[in-house]
Amino acid sequence: MVSKRTTIWLTDQDVEALRHAARATGRTQSDLVREGVRIITREVGGQPSAEDRPPPDMPSWWLTRRQGRLLVLKNIGVEPADAARELRITEEEAASGYREIDEWLEASHRRHAQENAAAGTLSR
Repeated sequence: MVSKRTTIWLTDQDVEALRHAARATGRTQSDLVREGVRIITREVGGQPSAEDRPPPDMPSWWLTRRQGRLLVLKNIGVEPADAARELRITEEEAASGYREIDEWLEASHRRHAQENAAAGTLSR
């Protein structure tokens, strides 16, 4: 994921609240700001990032780039909180992504079992 540096102006109270929240959660101030931006843009119907959209003209089972990266991290045993830091997403997004991966794998296994059953029926 490509990140772009930006500057924001905050009141002294907001800066102190952000520092306190970062210490309390063990997350960086930047991570908390990114989470806030995602929450607000999601609430107002912001467009999903390229990381969250499948490539054009791809089958419905195709993973997005973020899902593919989450799949790798999940398969090597990375906890959602660590995956969130690695991918610069919120812990909630990482946990949700892990659940989506589980659902995707289950659907994929069912699809392959059905295809194999159909192929076995046709070869008889």
